[in-house]
Amino acid sequence: MLFQAMHRHGEARIIIFTKGLYFERTFGGVTKYQCGDFIIRPNFFAHDGFSHDSAEFISKSLTPKTAKILVDRYGWNVRRGSISAETLADGDTYAGFWDDFALNSKTSSMTLKVRSNIMSQAAKMLECHKELTLGEIAKTIDRTPSQFSREFQYEFGISPSRYRQEARLQRALTLLFEHKEANSKIAVAAGYYDQSHYCHAFKAFLGKSPDQVRRAFV
Repeated sequence: MLFQAMHRHGEARIIIFTKGLYFERTFGGVTKYQCGDFIIRPNFFAHDGFSHDSAEFISKSLTPKTAKILVDRYGWNVRRGSISAETLADGDTYAGFWDDFALNSKTSSMTLKVRSNIMSQAAKMLECHKELTLGEIAKTIDRTPSQFSREFQYEFGISPSRYRQEARLQRALTLLFEHKEANSKIAVAAGYYDQSHYCHAFKAFLGKSPDQVRRAFV
């Protein structure tokens, strides 16, 4: 089984699936991909991925210019579509193909299937209820704190506290890319204690300050 724990890429990417079945989980739910599907993912969008067979895919970075156009056109979210067998066979034949393809392909909003197991319920609580402690969430799902931490780590590949940090950062990035709010307003809306906490999180997880991310990609 192929499994990638939750992570982010600094650049926008197009991923074309060429073999097998692949499942990608974001904060919105789970999406299944098969041969001929493609996904366009913007800068710093958190996701994990898993496959029960030998799935194969092509992953290419898009230029910052293309990334900005896509965000302006669709917002800071993931788009999906499908590709013909002919294009799949000839896809990497000339420079600039990937940017052109990303901009000119028919894409649609992703259809997400939300998983309903216990740990997925806990994940939604981590995302939506910042006032709940990890102990309170564990009690809600009838687990001890250590059981909760262990089972969540097994399911998602990261700890509950790290998942909560990633969810908070995802909210902040959405506000930064789509609404272009001031940093002080984003910090409060995303659930950080203050602007200093917000800026520290960007540095720790992305290696850049909020203003550096804004200047580079907005």
